[in-house]
Amino acid sequence: WLSVSAGGTHTVAIRSDKTLWAWGFNGAGQLGNSNTTNYSSPIQIGTSSWSQVITSTGSVAMAIRTDGSLWAWGTNAYGQLGYNDPTSWVMFGAISNSNAALRSDGALFTWGDNTAGALGDNTRVDKSSPVQVGTSSWTQVAASNWGSIALRTDGALFTWGRNGSGQLGQNDTVVRSSPVQVGTSSWSQIGLPNFGSGTPQGWMGAIRTDGALFTWGGNVNGQLGNSGSAASVSSPIQIGTSSWTQLALGDWHGLALRTDGGLFTWGLNDNGQLGNNNGVQVVFSSPAQVGTSSWISVSAGQSFSVAQKTDYTLWAWGFNTDGEIGNTLSSSTIKYSSPVQVATVYGPWQFVAGEKHVIQVDKSYG
Repeated sequence: WLSVSAGGTHTVAIRSDKTLWAWGFNGAGQLGNSNTTNYSSPIQIGTSSWSQVITSTGSVAMAIRTDGSLWAWGTNAYGQLGYNDPTSWVMFGAISNSNAALRSDGALFTWGDNTAGALGDNTRVDKSSPVQVGTSSWTQVAASNWGSIALRTDGALFTWGRNGSGQLGQNDTVVRSSPVQVGTSSWSQIGLPNFGSGTPQGWMGAIRTDGALFTWGGNVNGQLGNSGSAASVSSPIQIGTSSWTQLALGDWHGLALRTDGGLFTWGLNDNGQLGNNNGVQVVFSSPAQVGTSSWISVSAGQSFSVAQKTDYTLWAWGFNTDGEIGNTLSSSTIKYSSPVQVATVYGPWQFVAGEKHVIQVDKSYG
């Protein structure tokens, strides 16, 4: 061996033939072999020619190649890898154990859990680093370990992954490990629940370019909004005849904005997440309007909802045991069945509801 450095729980070394080797704990990828599996004996890292290991402390490793270039790998929580990634990403869609991201040039990349083909790379092998899905140019994507959905620049809609409830919209329940097109329509927005681990029945939705709203997949809690039974639907079905502009899907409930600013909700209402002031009745299987206000944006949490009015005030309703309503009253009231004002926002802030939290970004300042 020529050079060696021991970290807290791993070791990196260079052999006399200039090859690089590592072993030990690999939870942050500090062994540099594109996975996070621990190794109890040395494994070779790549095929490059190396000259010196500089450091291997904590969860970071650094080494110099024989051409004089400096390389780093492992955790980057504080930018300690120093590589100033030039890649520009425009959308990130991650749910549960599977991830997806769109690059600024429209390329789609996925990584993570691929047990049921959720990464869309035509394999069932988990990926610890991004792999490109096809060569198409995409505009929207949402990924989960039970089904993924993406919108291409030409308006074509594609799905892949698990399909036990017909959530891929292919009129069957066959698992797909690569993207398959949903019909031939042109679409403008996709919808996928922000969660997956607690949803045994997958479902999806989308808005067509003509404003028509469609849903498909599991329907055990009326989340498809089609006034039908609890039976799953394996191909898109239209919801009403209105013209819609936005769609947001929670675990078991949906929200949509009409072109006139009307807000409608449907599905499970056990925590008041529909906001229709009907207490906590169990299921509303068709869309019901929330008040008479004009709204401009919506987002769905697991069992709560968030929306913004035209005056830029922000409102939330539903489950609140973890303070997700944002009104500092989590200890006194658990559930809100009608909208509660969170804050006045002086401008069109962008916001998104997570499982039990909300994040806002002031778009005017970035």
